[in-house]
Amino acid sequence: MSNFMYFRPFEVAFYLGAFLLRLDLFSVMPREIVILECTEARGEGKPPSRYMTTRNKKLQTERVEKKKFNKFLRRHTLHREIKK
Repeated sequence: MSNFMYFRPFEVAFYLGAFLLRLDLFSVMPREIVILECTEARGEGKPPSRYMTTRNKKLQTERVEKKKFNKFLRRHTLHREIKK
């Protein structure tokens, strides 16, 4: 057995594709990572659920609002972007 490492073609393509995708996401696109927090949980005395997502800074200048699942309330609630 030699010390030569053999990679199958799909593994090379996967790693190269992931590397190029990472370069594309972090260097070209004007996206930022934002945190969404539940708006209804604190009023009911439960811990707020939080999600991380991205937004395009150039096209979406206002704060993000999405309906997401809150596991503590066991239903879909409105989540708004919070400051970091």
